[in-house]
Amino acid sequence: MPAASPTALSTALGQFHSYLQTLDVLASPRLSLMSSTAHARSIHHGALVRLARAYDRVWNAVADKEAGRYEFPLSLLRRGKEEVRTLLGVDEDEVTPVKEPDASSAEPETAPADLGETARDVDHA
Repeated sequence: MPAASPTALSTALGQFHSYLQTLDVLASPRLSLMSSTAHARSIHHGALVRLARAYDRVWNAVADKEAGRYEFPLSLLRRGKEEVRTLLGVDEDEVTPVKEPDASSAEPETAPADLGETARDVDHA
């Protein structure tokens, strides 16, 4: 994860913490327009899980003492990972550590070779 200036990081995290204070973890006003409340809740909770994972990644990168990117990392972060998970209504077991992909070992994503054949078979059926 690339480093950000302490000022930019502080500003972004301040906005995130303001968002946490106004967040409704049970429902999203935009998703409430969906006809299925179960789907809306599932989508909303999935988004909150991804948000908790992202905060974990930021927290780990900022607090990384070996990288030494920030002089006082805990003063920038303000909230612990567990506190943010609680505010988001996300259980710890839903937020598994997410590793940064290693650019040197990453393989490009390709479609399966037989995908075209499958599509042709469906057209002829």
